[in-house]
Amino acid sequence: MNKPASSPAPAIETIGLTKRFGDRLALDDVNLTVPAGAAFGFLGHNGAGKTTLIRSLLGLTTASAGEMHILGHPVPAERRSALAGVGAIVEEPVFYPHLSGRENLRVSAALRRGEAARRIPGALERVGLSARADEKVKTYSMGMRQRLGIARCLLCDPRLLILDELTNGLDPGGMLDFRTLVRELVEDEGRTVFLSSHLLDEVEKICDAAAIIDRGRLIAAGTIAHATRTRRTGTPASMTLPRARTAPRHTDASRPAPDMLLPPRARGRRRKTERPQRSPQRDHPITHHVAGPGANPRAADRSKAGRPRAHDPLSQQPRARTPARAAVQPCQPGTLRSTRNPCTSKEQ
Repeated sequence: MNKPASSPAPAIETIGLTKRFGDRLALDDVNLTVPAGAAFGFLGHNGAGKTTLIRSLLGLTTASAGEMHILGHPVPAERRSALAGVGAIVEEPVFYPHLSGRENLRVSAALRRGEAARRIPGALERVGLSARADEKVKTYSMGMRQRLGIARCLLCDPRLLILDELTNGLDPGGMLDFRTLVRELVEDEGRTVFLSSHLLDEVEKICDAAAIIDRGRLIAAGTIAHATRTRRTGTPASMTLPRARTAPRHTDASRPAPDMLLPPRARGRRRKTERPQRSPQRDHPITHHVAGPGANPRAADRSKAGRPRAHDPLSQQPRARTPARAAVQPCQPGTLRSTRNPCTSKEQ
């Protein structure tokens, strides 16, 4: 009788994982299981403990308590064997900006040895950077650097990819390309992708299962539909925005007085109302005297703007007329009328 095939070991497993930074508890008894061959989302807001758990798994920080297993190997006891099949990007991929994308991958391949250098062309083709692989990294956009980081992870032919907040800063087109790439790595190549993010919408579109961490504690885990509905208490998870609160309706009997609808400081004050527009005084004595009966006093005031006219009866003094300048007679040759020459204004 043939024995049933045993299920593969989980890609990631933590038991009672705890991490302290002084008096602050960053991870509090985290029990997490990530199945192999799936895209697994790790959800949580900024500061919830996502990056701390990833750094603990990769040996970048030491856990205070608990157990960890990666691809069936205990960590940190068999850290070298466990990380041989892991490609990881923590927070943001870093490259030499003065080197091209291909040259950066050659530097990483030299550190890994083996067949890593032979995988460079295939990795660049896999992430869609073959056409721009020889350009300097400082000319790359954010999405191109993210894809180059995934290409660097593929140099070791990993069974597990750990991507920390890799969708940050991507435009909608870049996020669509990243989503397609992750699904192809899982479905076509059978790899496991562990993706941490705070974007619930993207995790729902990319991942098969997910876990939610909050303040260092794991509060939900399972399929996407289950993780977004369940809390620790079993009630629907509050991952959606609450509805806007509306004011209650009042019946005629319970409707408050108009004065009670005002703020406390404004109660009892007299409301400001628009002052009625006054009708023009058509029979004002000044208007009747200056512009005639029925004239608008404002029009009369506008007509009086500036200096008063000489025939204006309201002006106390008539406007003085400006004396006309005497015409200058041209000088006749050989004639001298005065000691001052009006043409040259010089004394003769």
